[in-house]
Amino acid sequence: MVFNNRVTAEQYLATYYSYVPLYGAQAHNPGIEAGGEFWFYTFADSWFGNDQSFGIANGMQNANKPLNNYWDGEGAYPLFRAIRDCNIFIENASDRSWVTDLEEIERRRWIAEGKMLKAFFHFYLFQLYGPIPVIDENLPISANEQEVRVTRQKVDEVVDYIVELLEEATPDLPVRIQKEATELGRFTQLAALGLKAKVLLLAASPLFNGNTDYAAFRDHDGQPFFNQTYDPGKWKKAADAAQEAIAVSLSAGHALYDFRAYNPVILNDSLGVSMNIRGVVSDRFNRELIMGVEKGHTTDLQQLAQARLENFHLTQQQNVKSLLAVTFDVVESFYTDNGVPMEEDKEWVESGMYENRYSTKVAEHEHCYFIKENYETALMHYNREPRFYGSIAFDGSS
Repeated sequence: MVFNNRVTAEQYLATYYSYVPLYGAQAHNPGIEAGGEFWFYTFADSWFGNDQSFGIANGMQNANKPLNNYWDGEGAYPLFRAIRDCNIFIENASDRSWVTDLEEIERRRWIAEGKMLKAFFHFYLFQLYGPIPVIDENLPISANEQEVRVTRQKVDEVVDYIVELLEEATPDLPVRIQKEATELGRFTQLAALGLKAKVLLLAASPLFNGNTDYAAFRDHDGQPFFNQTYDPGKWKKAADAAQEAIAVSLSAGHALYDFRAYNPVILNDSLGVSMNIRGVVSDRFNRELIMGVEKGHTTDLQQLAQARLENFHLTQQQNVKSLLAVTFDVVESFYTDNGVPMEEDKEWVESGMYENRYSTKVAEHEHCYFIKENYETALMHYNREPRFYGSIAFDGSS
């Protein structure tokens, strides 16, 4: 019934976008909390019943009931189910006897979206689990026990499959969304080219390119899942894909984010750089964004991290939680304004500033762009690189 008409078929297609993991959700995205860059003040603050990423950071990952389990869809989205649903859509939309009220150009676009979504879900699983089964077609309902025993593919085979899907999809996708009121967030050529570049970059990285740490990780035939021979040509493929994505994005009107384009009266070069670093992720729908598919849970993240700066925040504890912060390791990893780590900066070491970085001093006028004038704060907050001031809120920051 779904494929009897255009309206219900399009609703079926839209359902697949709901499987895209919530990048802004600290509980869903292991890249936010599992690595230790962010930390809750106490374990209870993490609402651990729902926050599986922080459990990974605390050494609670396990084989019996894995956290952030995108493989089975327990505590995370069921991405293999998403791939299966994509296959159903592609198979039926490709049959011209179905959805007969659909124009051919739109049909090709929908099929391309289905292929890109399938490539995206394979990629997401790949970056979490490495070698995965490639699900090109769904198994028939009558499949026997042997047929359902699908096997993992080699890393290079998985990468080749994802790239092939993206290359098939790209020509039939629009370069840009024209009907923004109803279609913003759907995949485009720019999204496909950008994802292809990201896939090839990951494949070229030391994680997958000749990683001998996984030499013993082999299939039933004794062949390694990770190619054991480093291939520098993979970097060339990644660079070419990135160059193509950049060229097409520029021709479509995208560009690197520049805060001064919106606020030309910036008197300090370092302040301009720090505002670029901040604004590229916080300035909604800016021209650098080429793929945005969901906005969910960024409010949660802000509420958890927001400092109680005003008296009324103390009565707004449901909205201003002040529970989540970056760690000292992260704060100290940012460079000085000389472009080197604090402990390697000769000016800092010879002046004793590094050794006494937890001591305080009152900010003079020359620091007013980044530190409140006449405010006493730690020495480690002075003379840091623009990335520090664009990324970190600290005691006394402007």
